[in-house]
Amino acid sequence: MVSKSITKDAMLNGNPLKAIFLFMIPVFISNLIASLYNMMDSVVIGQFMGPNSLAAIATTGPINFLVLGFVQGLATGFGLKIAQKYGAGNALKVRRSLATSFIVALFISLILSFICFFTVDLLLQAMNVPKEIIKDSRAYILVFYLGIITIMFNTLLFGIVRGFGNSTTPLIIGFLCSTVNVGMDLLFIGVFHLPIYFAALTNVFAQIMSSVLSYLYLYKKYPQFRTTKEDFKTSFKECWEQISMGLPMAFQFSITAIGTMIVQNAINGFGANAIAGFSVGGKTQEIVTTAMMALGVAVSTYCAQNLGAHNYKRIKIGLSQSLIIWLGVVALSSFITYFGADVFVFLFLNKEKIIQNPEIKFYAKLFATTITPFLSALSLIFILRTSLQAMNSKIIPTLGGVMELIGRVLIIYLLVPKYSVNAIAYASPLAWVFADLLLIPGMISLLYSQSKLIINYTTLNNGLKMPMIGSGTNTFGKENNDFNGELNGDNSPIMDCIANGYRLFDTAVIYRNERILGDAIKQSGFPRETFFITSKIPNQREYIETDELVEKTIQESLNALQTEYIDLYLIHHPWEDSLDMLRVYRVLEKYVELGKIKSIGVSNFSIEQLEFILKHAFIKPVINQFISHPGLWNKELIEYCLKNDIVPEAYSSLKYVNEKQIQILKTIANKHHRTWHQVLLNYQTNLGMVVIPKSHLKKHQKENFAIFNFKLDNEDQRLIAEI
Repeated sequence: MVSKSITKDAMLNGNPLKAIFLFMIPVFISNLIASLYNMMDSVVIGQFMGPNSLAAIATTGPINFLVLGFVQGLATGFGLKIAQKYGAGNALKVRRSLATSFIVALFISLILSFICFFTVDLLLQAMNVPKEIIKDSRAYILVFYLGIITIMFNTLLFGIVRGFGNSTTPLIIGFLCSTVNVGMDLLFIGVFHLPIYFAALTNVFAQIMSSVLSYLYLYKKYPQFRTTKEDFKTSFKECWEQISMGLPMAFQFSITAIGTMIVQNAINGFGANAIAGFSVGGKTQEIVTTAMMALGVAVSTYCAQNLGAHNYKRIKIGLSQSLIIWLGVVALSSFITYFGADVFVFLFLNKEKIIQNPEIKFYAKLFATTITPFLSALSLIFILRTSLQAMNSKIIPTLGGVMELIGRVLIIYLLVPKYSVNAIAYASPLAWVFADLLLIPGMISLLYSQSKLIINYTTLNNGLKMPMIGSGTNTFGKENNDFNGELNGDNSPIMDCIANGYRLFDTAVIYRNERILGDAIKQSGFPRETFFITSKIPNQREYIETDELVEKTIQESLNALQTEYIDLYLIHHPWEDSLDMLRVYRVLEKYVELGKIKSIGVSNFSIEQLEFILKHAFIKPVINQFISHPGLWNKELIEYCLKNDIVPEAYSSLKYVNEKQIQILKTIANKHHRTWHQVLLNYQTNLGMVVIPKSHLKKHQKENFAIFNFKLDNEDQRLIAEI
């Protein structure tokens, strides 16, 4: 069964800056609401139960984050993998990925819940929680652990909705559930004065409510979300594909959580007032980072979808333009953090309790003013870490988390003993800088490697866009890679080409391998419109004797390629009878009108033969494909084609180059740190030609493809032209 493609959204089309910003705003508001309703536990408890109770839930924060970060990281990774499938446009793979995510999420959630229940006492003791608050801390965190499954599925479902390009619905659902949560907090704690763990219980209920609403929305709105029993028959390979995307992100959050636990352990040693004060400062940070997190979600979703669609150039543009939003976010966050710390203290504690405990205000202000100059570093982490993960870079983001941990450990164990509590405030800021020292060069390196996969396009005279580099196929799928060899059905060279970024493939009826190409495209999982397929009708009488035979040949090409249309169909070679050629060309024109052929052209035509077609055809040929290499540039034919708005397409560009010519090309190539093959192909595309080099070797395929990320100067082009 061939999957139907999915309609693309703004992330894949239009202005990247606008798409990222408009996607970010609902995520920001949603995150802000989530932070506010998470903060309401602390506000309600601080106002109605006092500093010790506030400290009790504050000291559980890093422990909760250890679990919550792992769960959310895992679920976010699952969501990004689904976003990649969505970007690729394959509905079947989206459903399979969804089903696999549900299975893996449930299994891991149950294991985590079991582990957490039996390790809570050990963790609280390791955190050096003061005796006067440990009972409330334990009660709160045990109830929190009841919601691990709901946190996992709520994060996953929100990620799926956003992965489909919708950031507004999570905002609406989040606002509704947050309102319910805050209302229950005020009722149970403020009115009924119930125990502290009821604040955690309301949180669990809100997560359940959010998960149910998200699932119902997805099921109704997105047909590709409606999984079947067959979709749940997953394999270990599919499970590992999801896990391998989620685990690195989960470990990143967990490593960060371990670092914050070490910091919290140090804070706990200074008593309940220090715990409460740093908690208030931390809540200030949590509020201002909602915009940073939203930008990270928007950029990573953008990157995941465009990676799935192989829009590498668009990824780079979007990341560059997102820095404009980053500057605004950093400026606003810095202003709020520096000047808002005093206000936040009065949110959590009433004036009388602040007067009784002035240290709380001091610690809150110390933390807020210390982190302000470093918020730009934190914001970069949110953008880079999730975006790298979205682009399948797993090691660098994880190592970035390790660098954060190292930064915190160094501060706590080297500086705190000497500079006391003041040094604690620098633990997180310096950890952010440590992480960026790895993440920034990691992103630069990834973008550089992707620049080798960028494709330039030419626009044909009918408005259709065509990749300027593709692959020939005349020996693919044949014994001994021989043109006349027996067909063996091996499409692995084509699959390698697809994996290396090729989307233009050139075949022909006389190559006998149209079906092998069709099989490869089908197996790739990419939608049909991703590819540009060229085939050619031969000038042999058994194919063109009558109009009926021409139609039969075209239909057989369509059937073999397993497609409803062919992007470009050429007359493979000219013959002496010009009127007979025109008759065949007329049939091709008919199939353009029928929509079964998008474009038509010719191959190996001379200037005189092109002039005849141009004079008598109803549809101008879009391409003339002919041999072009240093020994036979066919310069006049190239110039004629360009003058008449016909794209010249070169074959055998690399085949007939002698040793003397290679040495000249190598001299130029060394200057640009490229191969002579890349220099020659780059030169031809600079002339306006489409090139279709062919190789059975992955290494050469990659080299041939990476020709648009360097520029030949005028002297280079003169030397090549004179070869």
